[in-house]
Amino acid sequence: VGSVSGGRAAIIDKGPAAEHVKIVLDPQEKSLLATYYDGNAGRGGVVFDAGGAKFMEDGAGKFDNEKYIRNVAAWIEDQSSSLSSKNILIYILSNEPAKSYNSFSPKALDRLMKKDDFSVTVTNRKDTPEISEDLLLQYSQIWIFSGMDKSSGTFLSDNEVEIITQINQFGSGLLIGIGQQGDSAEGLADINRLAKEFGVTFSGSVENSDELRVSKFVDTFRIVPEIMGKWYKLIN
Repeated sequence: VGSVSGGRAAIIDKGPAAEHVKIVLDPQEKSLLATYYDGNAGRGGVVFDAGGAKFMEDGAGKFDNEKYIRNVAAWIEDQSSSLSSKNILIYILSNEPAKSYNSFSPKALDRLMKKDDFSVTVTNRKDTPEISEDLLLQYSQIWIFSGMDKSSGTFLSDNEVEIITQINQFGSGLLIGIGQQGDSAEGLADINRLAKEFGVTFSGSVENSDELRVSKFVDTFRIVPEIMGKWYKLIN
């Protein structure tokens, strides 16, 4: 991946006890992308993405957005020990009609399904009002997005946070993302209730350039040999 869409994003903060969290991309020294992986614990891998522009329909065909999305799916799948395989649930915290949340990049979804052989389901609060264990057990990856559009979605309940965390402990992978428009302080606080389970929080906002070059960050991984393998797949 040489470059991806930038624009407005939240900022990822890595807590002092987050020993299994790695910052992958930090333009303007404001972290935009991070990963969590603890192979010894048997948990699934987690990607934290603070800017949703590259996931949206407007970003389809721009830069290397589609390749980035496919690489993220492949990386999370590699870290998954779920009984399910290559099944992704994209759950958007919004009550907007289907047309709104289906603005998730159609080209990227098409390639995930046809070229990479993933099964992908996109849903939201309107069509799937509650996240349950029975729902999540069908998938090897759960992608939770807050603020994919300008509307405010409904928030995660304490029970839903617990279920999502437990599913990850059972080996399913996660992507925790902030939408294209950033998010309100209230929305960030809500999604942070989940992110904090891994030692990460989202805060504030930053305006990045429309195109973010990521190739220069590869050198950071080359000088830390123990990180290479699985982490390097995310950006190369």
